[in-house]
Amino acid sequence: MKKLEKTYLIMPIDESEDYAVSDMYALYTSDRGIEIGILDPELILDLPLLANISGMKDADDIALFVDAKDGVDDRPVYKIYPELNRTVGVYEVVTGDYVPLIDVVKGKYKVKPSKEDDVISSEKTL
Repeated sequence: MKKLEKTYLIMPIDESEDYAVSDMYALYTSDRGIEIGILDPELILDLPLLANISGMKDADDIALFVDAKDGVDDRPVYKIYPELNRTVGVYEVVTGDYVPLIDVVKGKYKVKPSKEDDVISSEKTL
C-alpha cells in the first residue's frame, strides 16, 4: 500500500487531560489493522473521508492521541506513517519507553501524567 506524504508525531492522552477535541486523533482497530481518525469537527463535516472516523463505530478498541509536545517524558511519543487507506502499518517510538502501539490502542497501556500541573494542555472546546 502506498504511504501518505504526511507523517504524524503523536502521543497518547488520558481522557482526564484537558485537550480540545479538534486537536485529537483517534487510533482504532478494524479488520484492516490500526486506523487513524482525525477528530476535528470542521474536517469531519467538510471532508469526512479524510477524517476517517466512520469505522470507529465498529471498533472494539479506541485510544486518543494529540500532536506530541516538546519535553514530554511521561509517555511514549510515536511517529506514524499512515497508508492511503488511513491504516498505520509503520511507526516508530521516538521518545519515552517502548510500548507497542497496539498495546496503547487496546488499552493495555494507560497514560499516567506525573502531576496535574505537569499536564500539557490546550484550550478546551466542545
